[in-house]
Amino acid sequence: MWAEHDEAAFEEARERGLPVLVLIGTARCPASARMRRGLEERAGALEGRFVLVSADREDHPEVDAEHRGAGWPTLVVLDSDGTRSRRIETVDPEEAVTRLLSGETAPDDDQRPAHVAAVSRIGDVLLETADPEWGGWGARQKFPHPDALHMLLVRWSETGDERMLRTVTRTLRSMQGRPIHDGLDGGFYRYATERDWSAPSAEKPLLSNAKRLLAYAEAYQVLGEPSFRDTALDIAAWMDRALRDERTGAYRASEELHPEAARLRTAEGRAALPSPTVDPTIHADRNAWAVMGLLKAGLVLQEPGLVSRALAALDFVLARMFEPSRGVYAYWNGTWNQPGDLRQQAAVLRALVDAVHSAGVNHYLEPAQAIAVWADERLTATDGSFRSDLHQRELPAIERSTEDLKANALMAEGLLRLAVLTGETRWQARARTALEAFLGAERSHGYEGAGYGRALDLLVHAPLHVTIVGAADDPLRARLADAARRPYVASRITLTVDPAAEPELAARLGLDASGPSHALIQRGGLTLAVTDDPQRLPAFMAGSERD
Repeated sequence: MWAEHDEAAFEEARERGLPVLVLIGTARCPASARMRRGLEERAGALEGRFVLVSADREDHPEVDAEHRGAGWPTLVVLDSDGTRSRRIETVDPEEAVTRLLSGETAPDDDQRPAHVAAVSRIGDVLLETADPEWGGWGARQKFPHPDALHMLLVRWSETGDERMLRTVTRTLRSMQGRPIHDGLDGGFYRYATERDWSAPSAEKPLLSNAKRLLAYAEAYQVLGEPSFRDTALDIAAWMDRALRDERTGAYRASEELHPEAARLRTAEGRAALPSPTVDPTIHADRNAWAVMGLLKAGLVLQEPGLVSRALAALDFVLARMFEPSRGVYAYWNGTWNQPGDLRQQAAVLRALVDAVHSAGVNHYLEPAQAIAVWADERLTATDGSFRSDLHQRELPAIERSTEDLKANALMAEGLLRLAVLTGETRWQARARTALEAFLGAERSHGYEGAGYGRALDLLVHAPLHVTIVGAADDPLRARLADAARRPYVASRITLTVDPAAEPELAARLGLDASGPSHALIQRGGLTLAVTDDPQRLPAFMAGSERD
């Protein structure tokens, strides 16, 4: 079926009066292998219309250099004199054949401009509504809104808009030096009642501290600013000291201080006040956010103890607060209590995929899939969104609460990441329908729509996906994984696979188990590079060179 890329193939094309279809791929690229197999299965529809040529970029670097697209596989149609008439960029063989036979070069996607516009609009709203002097959002009660900080970092990395980075750094620098940050006992109070982050509330909740931990660790990853590292470590230490339950390894809900505590800046002054009270309830979603924050901090700050504590909390949630047939339970206070709503399902799903990405623990993919199935079967509304719980009546998206929007966005983000990690494209489709149900309705939520913007951006801009293939005990694999995870790359997803120990996963993803450990860099299913050099891997991820 396949001819070599040489003069004989073009001579045949001239004799038969046919164009030449060239498949450009590379070794160890599963997408190239799938495309080749898929075209071979549909050879009957192609062989009468094209002369079929295969060109491996290792053997024909000049062909790759002249015709390559965003990644491999690349399909190009050439006239018999070698002039390119069109290029087809897709990883789906069936779609490729349809477009080849119809003459189309790209599929219709009328929704994409609306998605892009919504992402851009949300970024603009975050800039317009942020406090220009002290950062953060809100009038009467001042909150940092870590989802907004995350969204701005993602958009800054895509657009280079320095206003977004300045808003993030202004917020984080202001908070860490003001009374909302408890410089005596550690951690952050929930909110401030003055715009300069003073006059804070008396409560220090797990949820808001876990999200701030994630924000400071990520900002340190971007900027390397020492104060951000110090603040992240302070939050983690306070969480461990004040809220970690030694019996379970999970985290309790909050610490409540005396209302005068924030005003007193000495240990002697606070000693005269009643001791803080701790809410011992272990909530699934709040622990999931603690897991996400600790995983990010442990990875970025090179503190493996934080990763260990994150996984201990996650394991407790799975062991005591989750059943595949019932989803995630809401909370634990000695026993599990009531089925969780969409927030719990979405947060735990995100924590599970983060654990696969950050810690390389692939057995978390199984419960992640189970949560996705449960939510899809039990919480799907007629418009494609997710209902907040089993009993919520259906409402038009414009009438849904901000919490519904946030929970749908978090679930969609988890599904999009799960689709990449497992190769199950149905989860990408399911995330799309959930996000599109709210398209346009997010306007009414202002800066509270930041999480939706982040999820929609992940749908619009396929994440960079780095798969590290090799034996678990191979030092090269460990170095490649570290090089893949450490730099800041917006929305990057990393998967480590040992084909010998995980043959089913390796086969499903089409990974090449031969040769030394290597990194496969992909985006949207297309392969951008393959390398076994840890020092060059960050440059490949940044798109500055190709192997």
